[in-house]
Amino acid sequence: MNPNKTRLYVEVIEDRITPSTGMPWGSNNLTLSFVPDGAAADGVKSSLFQTLGKSANTAAWETAILKAAQTWSSAANLNIGLVADGGQALGATGMIQGDQRFGDIRVAAEPMGLTSHLSVGSPYNPVAGTRSGDIIFNSSFTFGVGTQSNDIYTVALHELGNALGVGENNDPTSVMFSTYTGPRTGLSAGDIATVQSLYGARPTDMYEGVSGNNTLGGAAVIKLPEIAADITTSSDVDFYRYTVPSYADRTIKVTVQSGNVSLLTPHLTIYNASGQVIATTSASDPFSGSASITLNNVKRGTVLFFKVDSASSDVFSMGGYRLKIDSGDVSRKQIDAIDAILNGSIMYTNFGHKTSTLATAASLDQAVYQTDPRFDYAINAKLNDASDINFFSVTMPATAPNAAIFTVAPGQNSHLSAEVTVYDANGQEVDANILSNEASGYVVQLLNPVANAKYYVSVSHNAFAGDCQDKGTYRLGVNYTNTPIILQTIVDDTLSATDTVDVVSLQSTQAQLYHFVLSADTGGAASGIVVVMQIFDSNNNLVLNLVCQDGNTLSADIQLKQGAYTARFIGVSTSGAIIPLTNYSLLGVKLSDPLDPVPVNPTDPTLNPTTTPPATTVVVTSPIVPPVIPPIDPTALLTPIL
Repeated sequence: MNPNKTRLYVEVIEDRITPSTGMPWGSNNLTLSFVPDGAAADGVKSSLFQTLGKSANTAAWETAILKAAQTWSSAANLNIGLVADGGQALGATGMIQGDQRFGDIRVAAEPMGLTSHLSVGSPYNPVAGTRSGDIIFNSSFTFGVGTQSNDIYTVALHELGNALGVGENNDPTSVMFSTYTGPRTGLSAGDIATVQSLYGARPTDMYEGVSGNNTLGGAAVIKLPEIAADITTSSDVDFYRYTVPSYADRTIKVTVQSGNVSLLTPHLTIYNASGQVIATTSASDPFSGSASITLNNVKRGTVLFFKVDSASSDVFSMGGYRLKIDSGDVSRKQIDAIDAILNGSIMYTNFGHKTSTLATAASLDQAVYQTDPRFDYAINAKLNDASDINFFSVTMPATAPNAAIFTVAPGQNSHLSAEVTVYDANGQEVDANILSNEASGYVVQLLNPVANAKYYVSVSHNAFAGDCQDKGTYRLGVNYTNTPIILQTIVDDTLSATDTVDVVSLQSTQAQLYHFVLSADTGGAASGIVVVMQIFDSNNNLVLNLVCQDGNTLSADIQLKQGAYTARFIGVSTSGAIIPLTNYSLLGVKLSDPLDPVPVNPTDPTLNPTTTPPATTVVVTSPIVPPVIPPIDPTALLTPIL
């Protein structure tokens, strides 16, 4: 390292320049899961059950978090269902929404220190991958159910707002006020208005009709063995009339399923054709997931009435459900087919090398590709092998947006690593900024596109993908926005044969999920040149290692704790060539929003806390102080790419 080299002194990154909230999820049907203890979480093991179990039993604290989720979903056109968590590492490669291994929103815990935040939540963000929706409790604190200090429901209520895209504010009456001020009982009018602006108000379902189906006489007639409906308010009641079909067996099982769908605690009653109650049952809590009744010796052609309402009068008294009538093999096949549709089973278009040139590009400007509210256009497609390329054309709106963002992510159970390239109408590659390049997705942003201009987008195998597959399914999304994603420059410098190592001190002013983007470029001066970035925490633990090849850009997400870090940049030649002048840069953006601990006077905890949110500065580079960090290990340095 050249000690006389000019260094950056202070470079501030503030979350206000790049809003991390305000973008809804692609579907109004979300899932939530509790990450099991021991799952990998930012270099440590998640300890959610141990942390929250110190002051409450599992059912109590899980119910508090589910109550917070249901508080938000009942206020808008949202359903959040509870699913199992497979224990994969936070940020595992996969679909941002709808991954079958864990919830869209994952709840975990890890230590962040007593001077840090109570919790950290991450909204949906195209560069965040499966970290979108993550909620991390700070295990350094003690939490409780219904306690004045660090109430689990209150903390979860704030972070679930973040996870849904509701931003923090300066209103002390809002659950999204960024400082914990004591336990809360629900949402403010402003909170409800904000979440409804993202997802809409909760509508009645299609079976209500003009006058509703809340009486036996007004029962909606159903013929399919499965329907999806909704208990829209705490007083809503749904009646259905069903005639046992000719293909039915004598045994019929009727189920109201809310599990994986919502947190409704359903109540089911079955009546005969005369309106007499045959049987009734209900779920005991939001964990039960269903209420079922089995009828024996039922004749074909029998008329039955089903009443679905809530078994509770609390926040779990509304939500989506599925009514299933299992009368044998035929009905089960129908139910399986309907479930596939309701569960959003994805069909992938296989162009089979037919769109491998600009001349054969498929048009993405079609109504059939306007099904995902996160994107203006989105398509699910497939690459068949390493040489397969899919070209698509898009035409900018007459009023050009400030940016066009192109996102490609692997499909369900796909390990494809793809990249996106943008071209103008003449087939010339345009300068689009790479915002993210990692196993969970590739995101580029075209700033100031030309109004009415045609652009081409190619999706191909990412040659720098390492162990990822060169074929598989993917989703490509195009988003026109007037709020570009801005990556702030942290380091922009050079390495050379006489200066192969640079070291920069970093300071994280708060616990946060952070997105780093590393680029390296020699201008083709030599082959086999890479830039390795290593970040160490204050205890000299290596927390991030990125190996970026010449001409490439890589990214990674990392949960930074409050405190000091050291970043080391190393120029390496894999071919034995002398390292030429190598430009490298490190950019970044905060992906999460934290909840601060209550700032009360320790000698008088009854004093009111401040109503002024903390400053938004999150990362600064500081003057070089020669750190004591582990020496460079040349044998392990390039392991990720060899």
